[in-house]
Amino acid sequence: MTNPAGPTATTVICFLVMLLSCFAGPQQSAAGILEYLGSMADRLTTERKPPATLAEWQGGREELRKRYMEIIGLDPLPEKTPLNAQLVGDAVDLDHCTFQRVVFESRPKVFVAAHLYIPKDVSFPVPAVIYVPGHSRRDAYRAHPRTYAENGFVSLALPMVGEEGKRGAGWGKCGEYGPIRGHFNWYSTGYSAIGPSVWDGIRAVDYLLTLKDGRGNAMVDNDKIGMAGLSGGSARTFWTAIADPRIACASASCGFTAIKDYERPGGINSTCDVHLFYNCFGLSYGELYSLIAPRALLVQHGTKDTLYPNPMPVADYVGKIYQLYGKPERFEFAVYEQGHSYGGGVWDRENSWMDQWLRSGDSPLTMYDQFTTTLTCFPSGEPAEMAHTERLFTPPTPEWTVHTQEEFHRFKQTLMGCLRGSVIRTAFEDIDAQLRTVGRNEYPGYYVERKELKLGKGTLTHKGLFFGKPGEARKTVIRLADGEIDEISLAAFYRDACLEAGVNLFCVEITGIGGNAWSTANRYLFDRFAQLVGHTKCSLRINDVLAAVKTISAEEEVDPRGIYLWGKGSLAVPVIYSAAVNSQIAGVVLEDAPDRHIGITPVEATECETALFHILKYADIPQACGLVFPRMTILTGGRLAGFHWTKTLYGDLGAGQNFLEHDGSVKALLSEIKNAPIVQTE
Repeated sequence: MTNPAGPTATTVICFLVMLLSCFAGPQQSAAGILEYLGSMADRLTTERKPPATLAEWQGGREELRKRYMEIIGLDPLPEKTPLNAQLVGDAVDLDHCTFQRVVFESRPKVFVAAHLYIPKDVSFPVPAVIYVPGHSRRDAYRAHPRTYAENGFVSLALPMVGEEGKRGAGWGKCGEYGPIRGHFNWYSTGYSAIGPSVWDGIRAVDYLLTLKDGRGNAMVDNDKIGMAGLSGGSARTFWTAIADPRIACASASCGFTAIKDYERPGGINSTCDVHLFYNCFGLSYGELYSLIAPRALLVQHGTKDTLYPNPMPVADYVGKIYQLYGKPERFEFAVYEQGHSYGGGVWDRENSWMDQWLRSGDSPLTMYDQFTTTLTCFPSGEPAEMAHTERLFTPPTPEWTVHTQEEFHRFKQTLMGCLRGSVIRTAFEDIDAQLRTVGRNEYPGYYVERKELKLGKGTLTHKGLFFGKPGEARKTVIRLADGEIDEISLAAFYRDACLEAGVNLFCVEITGIGGNAWSTANRYLFDRFAQLVGHTKCSLRINDVLAAVKTISAEEEVDPRGIYLWGKGSLAVPVIYSAAVNSQIAGVVLEDAPDRHIGITPVEATECETALFHILKYADIPQACGLVFPRMTILTGGRLAGFHWTKTLYGDLGAGQNFLEHDGSVKALLSEIKNAPIVQTE
């Protein structure tokens, strides 16, 4: 509907002046988002200081470890089921050891295709080393486990997850390519590439401890088990040693850097997912890797390694924790003038480190080369009954039953605790934001202000337009722009609908919209780097919305008790969660809203528009919308079946009148908002 009075010539001229001034302003680029994420990474790297005393560290250690296990999807740990180990083919005689292919099950029908090396002419039990590979996979590194066995260790070489014996969406050449190739549903499901990798390592220790010699004696000394790897193997070594205290000695080479140094496209986009964790608790690598202390830990770095350029902040943190234990000799940070490889002295030092801490350390290890034999553990092809790894390691979403106030109280308390604790933790913190007016135009009966919403000390700026009527404080609709703001269309929308309905309109671009592009060209960089600083695109958008609410509430013509949020399509999701966080938001308008986060899917590429860390472990979109109760929820446009759950909750709890399914005009919808009473909540 148009304004019946029609625009005057003066109105048209003023509006054109406003439009030109809008386009004359500086345009935000993708660099703004990267700078914003980089500022978070810098704080995580520089502000997460080691504790001053051992008592302080030990006081928080168990909680830190529990958080780590939750991050990787192993809290609680899976049941340890029978390994069902089987030898494959005949043993191959090498110089001072034998080579044997073996398959065991880390979980039912989750196969681990390993290579076992047994030393000859030794008195068992002996130390053991689990060797884990990087990009080049198990077979390319076989000189390493062979060298250990030729020198008197039992050694076990594991494959990359997904290399042999694994079935599950997201696998690629590195064995853990999920989000790097677009499998962003992992964020929401709680599945992590780290989880099955670590679990395979834990069960590998279990397998080693089952080995017996011909007289029934244990082959492996259970107090002398080590783990080593380079690149992706380095990450697996770190993560597994944190989770399994039976690993007494670890060597991680060329596979770690400070979070802030992942911001380069060549860094974050070239590393496999097993390196990157869902940083929902705002942690640093130094804190997590320090959980290995005081066990022996060697970390090695090449100064020309462009993938992992700056591990020094991580090594400094870890080293200080070892000093607190009074065991500085058990940690070593070795640096070489080389790139991302086993060149220089990296391999030599790894071997001598294992010899030092697992044996007497009084003799250097003799190096051995590759050897030729059949290496596959499935010569007739992988078994058809292989489990789907991602499904097996993904917990089901709980089904909530809420029909009474008592049930609602428990539901809300539990789900809000999960949101506050990890899913959108930063949304509950005080958001650093400023709203600045950069231009104002007045028209008959209303005015328009150009706004800049600045977050993170101005490193990220969102453009907005506020339409208001001078005089008194009114209800205000914050509408999330689904593209670059079109001032002409927006002004027409305000005049035709909002002005007559008596409500203000604030339209704002948020992360990934308009001037702050999150385009196809840079999505992998942004999605994965955001993961490391504790965010998804959706959680950043939630913070944007909350910042908009906080700052616009201070405007003279805005009634802070009467703010409504409006989002269309995927933008309805940050609207829902923002209203769940801020109980002062009066209601939400959900246009064409999705009714589910994307869960397990065989599709290789999924969008990250609605992904939130681990959310599907606790609830889905309709349940999150239930947290808006008893405030107004309006569904308009397409309505999906999942929201029947939310509608039923409103009805059962006596507020069915506040859950509206709107099919009429926008003007009528805004009239509903104007006339609705303000509902107070806790």
